[in-house]
Amino acid sequence: MFDDIGGNIKVLAKIQFCISVVLFCIAGISTIYIGNTMDGVLMIVLGILGSWIAAFFIYGFGELIESTVSLNRNVERLHNDNMNMQQLLDQLNKKISVQASAQKEMPAPQKPSPVEVKTENPSDKKTDIQTKVDDVQTSVQEEAAAPQSALPVEAKETKPTKPVAHKTDKDKLPPDSMVCPVCGKIQDIHNDTCESCGAKFTKWSKNHRGS
Repeated sequence: MFDDIGGNIKVLAKIQFCISVVLFCIAGISTIYIGNTMDGVLMIVLGILGSWIAAFFIYGFGELIESTVSLNRNVERLHNDNMNMQQLLDQLNKKISVQASAQKEMPAPQKPSPVEVKTENPSDKKTDIQTKVDDVQTSVQEEAAAPQSALPVEAKETKPTKPVAHKTDKDKLPPDSMVCPVCGKIQDIHNDTCESCGAKFTKWSKNHRGS
């Protein structure tokens, strides 16, 4: 009954207005029926107007009460929301303080040692480049010369060389000996090749063997 008092007052204002209009209409009609027509009409008109004004004030009072109740509810809701926000802020502050204390307890990171920057001398660079160029040229020359040396050498037929005339006195040679017509080495007459140079004895050389 008293939960929504503002709404109840507005309903009461409507009921009061309807009842007042009905009563004033009955009273006015009764007065007119007696013979006082003017009084009966004024009673109806003024009664309806007075009832409307009274209902207007009563309805406005109920509207005021209803607005006040809704405003109080909104204020309470805002207060509850503020309390919830405050609790959340407190929790966040606690977390931040815990993280800050944990970071303070952690050891400070070691600073990296400065890196030494080696400055290269331009002359050293030129020398290195020249050395590399020389190495490349040498390797190219070696590669160019390698196929020539790797080619198979055709065995040339050795033509028998003309016997070199060595001035030797045959009378001074020992018996059963001869002189190599190539190197002039004295050796056994029965040899087919020279003991010194390895030359083969031909018929021509056999004719020059000593007796």
